[in-house]
Amino acid sequence: MLRTAGHVGGDLSTVRDLAERNLAEFEKYEVDYVMSACATCGGALHRLYPLVVGKRNPELRERLESLAKKTVDASQLLKQLGLDPSGTGSGDGLRITYHDPCHLRTRGVTKQPRELLKAAPGIELVEMEGADKCCGLGGTFNVYHYDSSMIINDVKSEAIIATGAQAVATGCPGCMMQLSDGLKQHGSSVEVVHTLQLLARGLKQ
Repeated sequence: MLRTAGHVGGDLSTVRDLAERNLAEFEKYEVDYVMSACATCGGALHRLYPLVVGKRNPELRERLESLAKKTVDASQLLKQLGLDPSGTGSGDGLRITYHDPCHLRTRGVTKQPRELLKAAPGIELVEMEGADKCCGLGGTFNVYHYDSSMIINDVKSEAIIATGAQAVATGCPGCMMQLSDGLKQHGSSVEVVHTLQLLARGLKQ
């Protein structure tokens, strides 16, 4: 099983070891894309690995940069391969909003998930205020500074609730946990879903 160590917590030696091990596994296969449905894991492959190796190992960095070029988020790949959203969606007039995970937004992945959701039948996408603002998770920040984390999350939860949406979609499992916690503490019944889960609900058999 691959482990990407998306949030390193300062343990750079372990991340470098994982980078080299995971790279060796990926290089066993001749693939055009390495797809991730987790913003943080994709971010590790796409940006973190080449960064932590730095100049200490030029040959390894070059190989990691090659892997980074192949790494795409699921929404990116679906758009690139021409997914027809007409066969997806909830089909029941679901009003949703979308939260931008930091590890997708900083990689420029913002339009793709929205375009897929907007084109899906039965889904109405409404933008929340500050959709591109952090939800407060920050990996271990939530663990070691929970109260501060949830103060940040309060703003996000209130923005979600203000849209009147029945569900909030995002592309990061970590954000999903944080959003679920915050919304629950606000007494909200807004459902938290991954973008792919929402699209898959209406897939034609």
